[in-house]
Amino acid sequence: MNIRTFYLVEEADIWSNIVKDKWQGLEFTWARFLEELSAYFYPITIQRHKQEFMELRMSDSMMVM
Repeated sequence: MNIRTFYLVEEADIWSNIVKDKWQGLEFTWARFLEELSAYFYPITIQRHKQEFMELRMSDSMMVM
């Protein structure tokens, strides 16, 4: 097994076992591994939602109940 996946646990370990065949025979760099991992566990739609949330601001007329 690849050293990259040695420390993965739980869902990340399951994911790596599913996609490991894809990595065979490829020049699979650390940067590529991180891209794949990020794409699976932190998809672009979630990134956009997070950005929207981080940009929320209260106006003077808003109340928190």
